[in-house]
Amino acid sequence: MSDGRAGSGADGGEPSLRPPSTGRSFAAARLISLRGIGRKSTAIFLLEIESWKLLLDLGDELERGERPDLSQAGTVDAVILSHAHVDHVGALDRLNEIGMPPVYASARTFHGLPDGYRPKNAHILPEPNAEKPTCWA
Repeated sequence: MSDGRAGSGADGGEPSLRPPSTGRSFAAARLISLRGIGRKSTAIFLLEIESWKLLLDLGDELERGERPDLSQAGTVDAVILSHAHVDHVGALDRLNEIGMPPVYASARTFHGLPDGYRPKNAHILPEPNAEKPTCWA
């Protein structure tokens, strides 16, 4: 029986991708890289959990004139920003292409956004200890 750790498949082969049994139920989730793998590029990841679609970051290209294709995302329920670098937030001006979802980030991230990038539907996430940031930009 697999306990969810690497190398612990039931047959000694591939590991289970399920979390260890804890008696709790978990929703099926899927993480899709829309951009951000293979080269230094825009960060855009789509997280699907049951009927929810969340975008983790909504960056713009580092090459001038190159814009990410957002058509794969469809209508999104929310955008969550990790930090205020342009390759993670530079496509915030295109929220209308993904259904105008609310945008969530820390106060530090929102305050670090370039001029003109703060969305009207912004929501500040609480930080466990604002005195000690959990991410340095």
